[in-house]
Amino acid sequence: MAVAADQMVRQARSAYYLTANGSLSGAYAEHASRVAAGGLNNSIIYDRYSNGVMVKQLVTDFGRTRKLVISSSLHARAEQENIVTARANALLQVDQSYYEVLEAQSVLRVAQETIRDRQLISDQVA
Repeated sequence: MAVAADQMVRQARSAYYLTANGSLSGAYAEHASRVAAGGLNNSIIYDRYSNGVMVKQLVTDFGRTRKLVISSSLHARAEQENIVTARANALLQVDQSYYEVLEAQSVLRVAQETIRDRQLISDQVA
């Protein structure tokens, strides 16, 4: 998740950069044909070809992109903190389990000593 959040920052920042698009189209017509490129057209159809390039650059967006970048950065930092929290919770659960086992072992040891002492008293009485 943290890697994906870091990529969201890059995606938000991409609005600052130049965008270029290209297009290409063409049509071929049979002589004296009315059908070209899948539709009915003018009775005089000529072969044609065109291409184009569009370049777009953001001039101003009144701070929207900057705020999106800041928001994405904060979200990425929060995801990093979530990872730290998850690791800390895992370590806490391991520590709790360890101390519960120690507690159970000490209770067992006390119970065994109690049984041994009572057995000794029983043997002495008998």
